[in-house]
Amino acid sequence: MIDEFDRRHPLVTLIFYGTIVGMTITSRHMGMAIISLICAIVYLMVLGKVTLKKILVLIPVFIISAIINPLFSHKGMTVLFFNPWGNAITLEAVVYGILSALLVCAMIVWFMSFNLLMREDKILSLIGNIAPNVATLISMTIRMFDRLKRKYLEIKSVNARLTKKSIVKNVKYMSIAITWLLENSIDTADSMESRGYGLKKRTSFSNYQLVLRDILVIVYLVGLTLAEIYIIWAMNVRAYYYPVIKIDNNILLYAVFTLHCLTAVLIDLWEEIRWLRLRSKI
Repeated sequence: MIDEFDRRHPLVTLIFYGTIVGMTITSRHMGMAIISLICAIVYLMVLGKVTLKKILVLIPVFIISAIINPLFSHKGMTVLFFNPWGNAITLEAVVYGILSALLVCAMIVWFMSFNLLMREDKILSLIGNIAPNVATLISMTIRMFDRLKRKYLEIKSVNARLTKKSIVKNVKYMSIAITWLLENSIDTADSMESRGYGLKKRTSFSNYQLVLRDILVIVYLVGLTLAEIYIIWAMNVRAYYYPVIKIDNNILLYAVFTLHCLTAVLIDLWEEIRWLRLRSKI
């Protein structure tokens, strides 16, 4: 499947992940945490980047995160048993530990897909209009490390046939590469000045343009987020874990939040169906 969501404006991607992560963490609701984790895994599967090994890595993370809370927190009314040190292990602490584990795993999976979508060019495109100097500094820094690495390997490969390997030689190669990079930076600064860098009313190039379809998706995401907040507030949907467990389940909230988390999947699915319909007319 073609990842149509990846072709959206970077601002859409940022709002999508920001609203989901924000609602998942701030709500502290068991049901929403489960939905968030499942939808995050589903989206990774749609991207084709999920493997059994990556899923199995979450199991020890989940277990460790779930165990930590009841070991150190002994609050709660329902005592299950006492550990060898005489501290009470309560049901409330165990459930809250499971919630914490769900949140940790959900954030890990969401940021796995975020790193795939939010590449350097998208980050620089977002920062470029707000803080152009910061964007230029970031792009030059990324370019600097890449060029330094390539120049170091080039110098090392040329001298490897002439001299034996040693730590002193590697330090010398790095020193040569850094000297070359500093001299090249002066040439870059002169070139940027001659091309008008720093002048007022300077424009910046971007591969991404905010079009109507992107605006509609942003309105959709913000609308769902506001709807979730309203449902939690108006219907008094609460989730308490201390001193007793009280989790209010709301089908409407779960349905809206599921649509929210599956936005990227639904966009990809819609474009796939649209493409198949166009192909059938050929």
